[in-house]
Amino acid sequence: MQVKHSPQKYDEEELMDLMKEMMVSCREKVIMKRCFELFKESPALWAVVQGVKAGEIVLGYLNGKDDKNIKWEVMEQLVLNTRRKQKALLERFIRAQQVLLCFLVDTTGSMAGHMRAVRTQIVDIVKKVEETSCKVVGVGFVGYKDFDDDQQFDVLSFTKNLETFKSFVGNIEADGGNDEAENVLGGLEKAVFELDWADKGFDGCTKVLYHIADAPPHNTKYHDDANDNHEDYEHNPSSEELFQKINELNIMYYFGRINSSCEKMINVFSDEMHYGREIEAFDNEDILRIADSVTSSVMESVSLTPKEKTKKKIDPLADVCDEDPWVSCSLKEYSFPRSVEGLSRGEKLPIKRNDVEIRIAAHPFADGAERLAFKGEVRCFGEVQQAFNSTTRWQLCQNV
Repeated sequence: MQVKHSPQKYDEEELMDLMKEMMVSCREKVIMKRCFELFKESPALWAVVQGVKAGEIVLGYLNGKDDKNIKWEVMEQLVLNTRRKQKALLERFIRAQQVLLCFLVDTTGSMAGHMRAVRTQIVDIVKKVEETSCKVVGVGFVGYKDFDDDQQFDVLSFTKNLETFKSFVGNIEADGGNDEAENVLGGLEKAVFELDWADKGFDGCTKVLYHIADAPPHNTKYHDDANDNHEDYEHNPSSEELFQKINELNIMYYFGRINSSCEKMINVFSDEMHYGREIEAFDNEDILRIADSVTSSVMESVSLTPKEKTKKKIDPLADVCDEDPWVSCSLKEYSFPRSVEGLSRGEKLPIKRNDVEIRIAAHPFADGAERLAFKGEVRCFGEVQQAFNSTTRWQLCQNV
C-alpha cells in the first residue's frame, strides 16, 4: 500500500514534542495512541507500526531538519527498509521449516538396541516433525566403530526415501569395538564432510546432527578413566576444526546420552574452541525416548535457524564524554494506578513531567532487532541527576 502524507497539516512544534516523548518514553501505549491520531497518513505512523526503532525516527527527523521542514522521504525510506527486512525474515522462517536430519551413531556391539530404535522410529520421527508444518527434506546416517574393525564407517547420504533409510540401517552389524573408547571423531568427520549439507538446494534449511553414543573418543582429553588403547591419539582434522565446520555450515548438534561416560566429551565439545555454546544432551538410555528427543531437537533447531548468527565481538559500552551534545526534552513518568477498580474503568495513570536534558555516548553497545543500548546522562537545571545505561530506567531508543 502506498503511503500518503500531508506534512503541512501538522504543527511542527507539536511534532517535535511528540518525537522527544517517543525518544524518552517510546514504549508507552499513550504515545502510540497519540501517534496514531496525529500521523494517520504519515510515514511516521508506518515506521512505528512496522517496528522501526523510535531512535531511528528521531534521528531521521533531526537529520532532515536543515531548513526547518520535515524531510518525510527520510522516514519513508525507514519504512521501506523495515518492510524489506520483514519480508526477508519471513522468507528465512519459511525456508527454516525444511529440515535436514542426520543420525551419527556408534555402531559397536553395545549399541544394537539403539540402532534398531533409530531404524524403527524414523517414520514416527518424520511424522511428528511434519505435524508441526515442517517438512523433512532429507535424512542421513553415519555409523562408526573403532580403528581395528573391518568396517569402520557406514555412510548414507541424505535421502527422502524412508524405506531406503530403514534398509540401510538394518543392514549394519552392531559389532566391534575392542576397548571402551571409539573413533568418535572419525565418525564426526564423515558426518560433516561427506554429507551434502552445503548443497545450494539446502540453503536456509534447518540442519540437525543427532549423535547417539555410549563411549567417548580416544584421547584422555575427552575422558578420565575409560579403557583406551589410543589415549594419545590426535585426530586430523582436530575436534576444534570439525566443530568450526559444523558452525560454518549452521548445523545444530545434539547428543543422545546413554550413560555418563561421555560427560567430559560433551563439556569439551561445548567450549568456545568447539561448538561455542552448551550442547543439549537428551536422556536416551531408554530407547523409547529417542523419537521424542529427536523431534524436540529438530523443533528447537527450526526456531533458531532463521536468526542471523554472528561471531562479532561486541565492544564495551562507550562512556559519555564532554563532546557529546546535550539535548533538551521532556521526561514523562507514569505512576502506578491508584486501584485495580480504577484501572478497570480506564482511569488515566498519574503523570509526572519534568523538563530535562540528556546526552548519550556516540557509539552504541549493540544495534539489532531487539535492542539499542547506550550509556548516557540526564541533568536538570545544569546539574547531572543520574547516569543511565541499558539496565536502568533511563533507557533510550528501545523498540516501539
